[in-house]
Amino acid sequence: MNVLIVSNNAVSKVLNNGKTQENIFNSFQKDNLYQLFVRPQSSDLMDMDFCDSYFLIHEKEMIFRRSNCGSIFTKNDCQHISKDVKKYDSLVRIRSGFSLIIREMLWLLRLWRTKSLSAWLEDIKPQIIFFDAGNLGGLHILVRHISNKMNIPYVVYNSDDYIINPKVSGLFSYFHKSYISYQYAKTYKESKENYCINKYMCDSYATRFNKKFNVLTNSVEVESPQKYTIKNVTVISYFGGIHLNRWRMLARLSKLLPANTILNVYTFNNLSSEQNKVFADAGVVLKEGLKGAELNKAIIESDILLHVESDDEINKSLTMLSMSTKIPEYLMAGRLVLGFGPEEVASMRFLKDNEVGIVLDSLDADEKIEENLKRLVLDRKSIAEYSFAAHEFASNNFDKQVISEDFRKSLFKLLINK
Repeated sequence: MNVLIVSNNAVSKVLNNGKTQENIFNSFQKDNLYQLFVRPQSSDLMDMDFCDSYFLIHEKEMIFRRSNCGSIFTKNDCQHISKDVKKYDSLVRIRSGFSLIIREMLWLLRLWRTKSLSAWLEDIKPQIIFFDAGNLGGLHILVRHISNKMNIPYVVYNSDDYIINPKVSGLFSYFHKSYISYQYAKTYKESKENYCINKYMCDSYATRFNKKFNVLTNSVEVESPQKYTIKNVTVISYFGGIHLNRWRMLARLSKLLPANTILNVYTFNNLSSEQNKVFADAGVVLKEGLKGAELNKAIIESDILLHVESDDEINKSLTMLSMSTKIPEYLMAGRLVLGFGPEEVASMRFLKDNEVGIVLDSLDADEKIEENLKRLVLDRKSIAEYSFAAHEFASNNFDKQVISEDFRKSLFKLLINK
């Protein structure tokens, strides 16, 4: 069964969506996996050994190489991503309404309909498409085109919500949200199966589109629990991006920590001078982002693993239905997971509903949060109990082998019955 993965970002062992894709396809053979993606990453972030072949359609080439704007992406390409490509991608990440509309207009020209793409598709002979949908309407058009041209079905996966809860400001942002909502509706009409990263998103999308949505969560390797040992200093660690105003939440929490407690923040993000100053004033211990064995070691050496979400209205709307991919990793480590943010967003709801972590509502007064933190840090017995429960829950619900194999069987069944 040859699967074509279409997404904005490429598979990765480090970046969130890329990691989720790798876990989903863990039980598949490499020579049955192919990926078409839009945003290239350097060799330290992208996993070039996961799929049999990769095809890049980069928007910069749509502008400067209109007649041939897509090509097979190799390890050599990954190791030599040019500075101008990186600069362009940094501009794409600026989600102003105007820039998003210009980007969609570029995709509407359908410059990606090239001989090189057709030849690659004929060579790999995909039997089904896995579409990791995002906020680019042009990719929806591309997926439907490939599906119709090659007479193959596609399934849709959503790890983030771009069309129901996100608040927009300005005319261009409103038009873009309306446009991608229209593209999502067209895509779902022809999709064979639909998946979301958590049940909250599944329920919302099922109501919106009157179709069934299945939970396909991030998953992790089942590992033996690491014993929790009491130390003189309580170490709280945060791993991940500080965007979406998460950095302000981290600084606020750090200021409220009791004595003999430190907050380590591990991130790959480059901080501005303002962010560095705020972190320093708040006592945040800033560290370089980690991966692999070093990441696992830092997680195990922590007493409490922290996840934060911003409570300002715009960013809260962006994360309302999105569950952090780190949460399964945190739980499997057998450590207490602490959530700090608005209680109604999906990540916090998940921790509370399943009683696998402790959530501090950021809308509470600082005095109340400070008192709850002090009580939590001093209650070592509860930390140990939550640590055990976290690992047990993760082992029963986030087993990468089980989730990936069940998904593989569902795709195979879909192909048989198409």
